[in-house]
Order: sequence, then structure tokens, then C-alpha cells
Amino acid sequence: MSNQLLRKLFPLGQENVQDEQPPQSQITTMMIGDNEQYSTSLLFQCGYADIMEGNEVLFIRSEPINSLPFLIHGMQQPDRNRMSLLHFMYFTTVDDLLLYLGSVHQQARTPPAAVIVDQLHYFVTQLQACTDLNWEQAIAKVCALIVDAVSYFSVKLGRCCQLLVNTEDIRMGAMYEKIGQHFFNTVFMLTQHQGTDGRDDICLGVLRNRDPGFISHVYFYCENQRLFLKEAQAAGLPKET
Repeated sequence: MSNQLLRKLFPLGQENVQDEQPPQSQITTMMIGDNEQYSTSLLFQCGYADIMEGNEVLFIRSEPINSLPFLIHGMQQPDRNRMSLLHFMYFTTVDDLLLYLGSVHQQARTPPAAVIVDQLHYFVTQLQACTDLNWEQAIAKVCALIVDAVSYFSVKLGRCCQLLVNTEDIRMGAMYEKIGQHFFNTVFMLTQHQGTDGRDDICLGVLRNRDPGFISHVYFYCENQRLFLKEAQAAGLPKET
């Protein structure tokens, strides 16, 4: 995980973190984790960070979010003007999603600066069930079309369009990791357990990474529907106790 992505996930308290990459380098990330509340909250946080900088964000999922995801401790609720930059698109079928992805080059509107795809497994499962594709092929097809659309957005923008996706299908986690490494700079796993104090302790651990310098683990916890950063561990360094 690059420091650039860490700033999007936990922008508060990261002012002194130095980027190992140019500011305009592309973030393409896959997150694997079976807790929808935390994974959706982290994706929303990345979108929140972009709209706070005045960037438009496309957030794709199968159904509306029922309630506002958890925010990072200390961050204000997004105001209406900022939220107007966050565009939600809901696709109930994989056919509708693939049709949209295949038609982005025909759209006249300004491309988004970031694309977030929540519930990737929802679309992959549909595709695998209604075609003769196996799981590897289904994952690869959906990922390839998403990445291709984002690449087109980057060309139209004249700068990198960021991409973040998540899947909550832990059962197929190894398969997503295997295929995801071909399409994303970083693939990481979201895990959680209950700490001795009764609160949820969560870890983002990098499974695959193509960036030259990166954060290998991020530890945080949830309390009162807010996320608190505990520690960011650099690659090759032991976790502090």
C-alpha cells in the first residue's frame, strides 16, 4: 500500500508521511475482506478524500448504501456541495455493468478522477453463473473491463484516474488474489478480531504489491462508529508491540 493511498484512507495525522511515488502516480487497488461495513467504509473514505479535494468520484455498487459508512475520527460529515461530486451508480445485473463499462468512450460528460467498485463479487458471481466461464475467467473479465474503462478515463482526463475495488467473497479469496495481481498495483486483505477491550481491531495486510516502496500493514480500530488509526507498518519492519 502506497503512502498516497494511506493518506486517502487516514488523512488525519499523515501530514509528515513522505510519498515514495510522484503525486500523480496511479492507485489501482483490490481489497479482499468479508466485513461489508468496514470494507465499504474504507472505500467511501477514499472517495471522501477525493471529493474534499474537489475531484469527481464514481462509486459503483449493486444497491444503495443504507446508512452513512463509518468515517475517520476527527473528520467532518460531508456537506451537500461536496457530496454532489460523489456519483453513485447502481447496477443490479452484471450485464448492465458490462454494458456501461463498454460504452464509457461514448459518454460526453467529464470523466471521474477516481472509480470505486464496491461488491465486485456480486457481479463476478452473476457472470460465472450465467455463462460457461469458470471462476478465474469471470473474475478476469470483469476486472479487465473495469481497468480498461479507467484507462480510458485517464486518457480523457490527461492524468491518472484512480481505481479501488473490493470483494467480500473470502471463500474465493485466493482466486481473487491470483487474478487481481495482474490488474492491480496492490492487493490486500482486510481482517478483524475483537480486542481485549471489546472493540473491533482491524488490519489491512498487503498480499501483493508492485510499488517500489510501500506500507505492508495498517492497523486501526472502530469505536462509536468511527475509525481510528493505530499504526502503519512499513514493509520489512516488525510490528511494534
